[in-house]
Amino acid sequence: MEKYGTEIIEENGKKKVLIVTACDLSGGGVPVFLYNMLSNMDLEAFCIHIYFPGEIILQQLADKFLNMGLILYIGGCSTGGPVREIAYHDLDYLTSLYNYDVIHSNSGKVWINYYSCYFGIKNNIPLRIVHSHSALLPRKNPEIQKQDDIYRKFIKENATDFLACSAKAAEWLYGAGFNEYMVFKNGIHLEKYQFSEDTRIKYRKGLSIGNRFVIGHVGRFVEAKNHEFLLNIFREVLKTSSNCVLLMAGGGELLEDIKEKAERMELSSNCIFLGERMDVQELLQAMDVFVFPSLFEGLGIAVIEAQASGLPCITSDEIPEEACVPGGVLRIPLEKTASYWAEQVLKYKAIKKERKANCMELKAEGYNVQDSARRLWELYKRNP
Repeated sequence: MEKYGTEIIEENGKKKVLIVTACDLSGGGVPVFLYNMLSNMDLEAFCIHIYFPGEIILQQLADKFLNMGLILYIGGCSTGGPVREIAYHDLDYLTSLYNYDVIHSNSGKVWINYYSCYFGIKNNIPLRIVHSHSALLPRKNPEIQKQDDIYRKFIKENATDFLACSAKAAEWLYGAGFNEYMVFKNGIHLEKYQFSEDTRIKYRKGLSIGNRFVIGHVGRFVEAKNHEFLLNIFREVLKTSSNCVLLMAGGGELLEDIKEKAERMELSSNCIFLGERMDVQELLQAMDVFVFPSLFEGLGIAVIEAQASGLPCITSDEIPEEACVPGGVLRIPLEKTASYWAEQVLKYKAIKKERKANCMELKAEGYNVQDSARRLWELYKRNP
């Protein structure tokens, strides 16, 4: 485990917080959520450490955390490595070394939330926050599922606070009938996503898109995001309209596999793979429709961002309704064929509706970053 950042002399009264994740430090999901929260929070009241069991994938985001005066602990587990074992030993070490006041576990993975609670109890951390960010499929292995259920029971008995990005994410981690959780909206900088014609022109020129119709997607290249099906949809779109581009932002362990599949399907000349990006709000301006056929999602923050920019969105019905502004999202069952999805995509090409931002609606629904950051600040400050 590597430590990044300079320890600041702790002043009396500052609370020591350990934020735990189960991922790489990348440009999506939990890392971006944490950056949005912490960069809009008065950090003078806290000494904050963040633990990532994986690797630093996006140095630009790591630098932003460090510039805020935070301490990063990086487990360094590469894709496919023994991440559970590494996280177990790292958390045991950290919680024994520091007298933390708060441990905040951020994951859709049962085991990391269990570890956080377990070591929180073992090392007398008074505030133990568990935060569900996903809603995964049931385990295929019944023995692993049984172990997860034991972990869930421990979490419910030993956490002090239960958060979830949606009711669906809460049910997945805490179980049906558990009502002690709080839905915590993943707020974003809504004003940064408002549509700009100048930005659209600039980015489309920079990406050499021209006047082509752009189907956009933002997400990690992992199984949950269903990129193979996205390529199948795009192939069907091209059968009807060849003047289209599939623009994808994100990294992940399946990125190279999806690139190879696009080449085998002879789609490469119409696909743009952007990798990890920190300018998602600008990239959204260049798109014409946002397609997000996820197999499962706790929320789907990318859909919130796309709506804020005024993009019409087509998603799977696995996206919770909490993430959808009425009229802004078309939710389609995954059982529908790729050709059916393509038909819905092409309807937006024919309509060419004027971009209308949904910022006010999203703010009313609780997706304003300042409001979310204030709620988290208050939670960290409270005495259990």
